Amino acid sequence: MRNLITALMLINFAGAQAQLLDAEELAAAPIYYNLKSAGKNPSKVYRLHLTGLKPKNLQEKLSVVKSFTQLQELKITRCGLTEIPPGVFELRNLQELNVEYNLLSFLPGDIGKLFNLKKLSASYNLIDSLSPEIGSLKKLRTLNLGYNFIRFLPGEIGELKELRTVALNDNELLSLPSSIGKWENIETLVLNGNNLRRLPPEMGNLKHLRFLHIGNNPLTDEAVYMLHSQLPHTHKIIDRLPYPTTIYNH
Repeated sequence: MRNLITALMLINFAGAQAQLLDAEELAAAPIYYNLKSAGKNPSKVYRLHLTGLKPKNLQEKLSVVKSFTQLQELKITRCGLTEIPPGVFELRNLQELNVEYNLLSFLPGDIGKLFNLKKLSASYNLIDSLSPEIGSLKKLRTLNLGYNFIRFLPGEIGELKELRTVALNDNELLSLPSSIGKWENIETLVLNGNNLRRLPPEMGNLKHLRFLHIGNNPLTDEAVYMLHSQLPHTHKIIDRLPYPTTIYNH
């Protein structure tokens, strides 16, 4: 009997571990736009887009999300969310999570459990800080946190070495951690609309950086000089308030 129970547990565990779809396969999978239709065959739901849900009993309604064990793309936008439903962090096959246009004030430490996540979008919220556990998202390639209230980034964010695109525009950033120098694959970095005066010299390590948007920051002369000398081949858009925009194209 014990062997039978163990076997059933292993079968259930294997069933929860979906084969991850590549980008083309995922794009071809059907999108479910409401929980009712998705709930008819939860094991076949790979993409779920929920927009504009009524706030009444919202967390209770979204608790069923954890039953979609094969889910790899989840969008919950314009729903007035004040926190990400706990069940989302049980979706270990999730590759894309979009929670834009909500009322989130933080990203909890449980975000680090989504170890297959490749794209995280949480722009247009009320987020003012990030937990160190975000550094556990080792496969993350795109991070969009624009239009929030973030002032500092945890040093652990430098562990996201697969990042290609990072958008942190229109926050309240006062500084950047030196650990971003580990973003060896970064190609696009959007930092405009913050309160940055200086930049860490480790940015000179970003040899694959092609586009740097850093307009509307009160950069010092030293910071601008560093950008020119250490990133000569990067297309830079620089606007040192209150001066007019200057575009340097190399």
